[in-house]
Amino acid sequence: MNRPHFLITLRSLGLAALLSLVSSTDRAFAQVHYHPDGRPWTQRAHQGPDAEVPGWFINLGITGIRIQLTEEEPTSLLVKYVFESSPAAGKVIAGDRIVGANGLPFTTPHRNGYGMEVFGAAGPVFDFARALDASQGTNWNGQLHLKLLRGDEIQSVVLEVGTRYGRYGGNYPIDCSKSDLVFSELCEFLAKTQKEDGSWGSPPHDTFAPLALLASEDPRYQSVIEKSVRMHARTTKSKDSSWLINWRYMSAGIVLSEYFLATGEEWVLPELREIRDFLLCCESPLADKECEDTIGSSYYCLNGVPGAEWLVNEQLGEGVYPLSQVYRQWSLDMAGAAKVRRRGFALVADFSGTAHSYTGATLDAAIGDCLGLDVKPDRTSQLRAYIIGSRVKTASSLLITQPYHPMLFR
Repeated sequence: MNRPHFLITLRSLGLAALLSLVSSTDRAFAQVHYHPDGRPWTQRAHQGPDAEVPGWFINLGITGIRIQLTEEEPTSLLVKYVFESSPAAGKVIAGDRIVGANGLPFTTPHRNGYGMEVFGAAGPVFDFARALDASQGTNWNGQLHLKLLRGDEIQSVVLEVGTRYGRYGGNYPIDCSKSDLVFSELCEFLAKTQKEDGSWGSPPHDTFAPLALLASEDPRYQSVIEKSVRMHARTTKSKDSSWLINWRYMSAGIVLSEYFLATGEEWVLPELREIRDFLLCCESPLADKECEDTIGSSYYCLNGVPGAEWLVNEQLGEGVYPLSQVYRQWSLDMAGAAKVRRRGFALVADFSGTAHSYTGATLDAAIGDCLGLDVKPDRTSQLRAYIIGSRVKTASSLLITQPYHPMLFR
């Protein structure tokens, strides 16, 4: 490995990504019940420890408890399953409601909905997580004290969660012994669960698993990483008419690029050119060098439409839409100290977006959808409709796609 500065960045990102990646085979991502048919809670895991769990529930870590959030009790956690031989076995049972931890009641309601404004663990999930972390430190001696509502009675139980992992450091995952230990164990898990063909079963897993192992800088995983990279190289080509392949080529491009940056192995470059040629063949009527000569290196030509009469750029001709470079910055840590800034292009022309994605923008004109007459408005839909209506300077520049509910703005 000859790119330590790159690997340090990956390491900072790796722990958070891995916690979701590894757990996705055996726990729920969704935190709220937002489908009429019961999904996601009624879904099942088909592999991993949670294959025995009768639903798609939230994982409460090393306690062995799986819970569901409910609308009628927003400050409690409804226990749906407890693993045998776990710290909670014999003390917590399905049907219990966890209402407090380590002497503090849960008082913040969870977020019950679907959308950017309601995603996240705020509420009893977050309060439980903080208590679980504290219990693994010296002050609580590895004990997690829970308050349960069982039927009409409040009961107290103590779970022995141990101090092996300790607590997260103030700058986790940087300079944090617990993060290092969890990361190490997750890497071992990934190495053990790699399939014979070098994959982990899906493009997201095939992206983050090798990147995490690469970031570990552990020579034990070199053969596992290369097996994954070879798989990506083997399953991509310059011309491909397979169905729904964008995820696969996205994954291959990222993994092969980062592998080359970390190792400098020359055999990767022709494989990356194949992916580039595939993307150009699918998305652009011009080769990349031709694009640069035509309109400069700050643009990339996209979406050649045969027979189109519309014209955006005279040099490119009819039916070609140029994309400008975009920049994104985010933080790897809660304190905002470890920042990442990336430059790139959108994969497709950005002709539309959610209301929240245009917050703060001023548009020359817009087409907005405020939902139909039959959709009863709530506070969230009112907020979105306000954002849609306030992106333009004049009413004549806004086209509403359909009649909306008369109570939307009342």
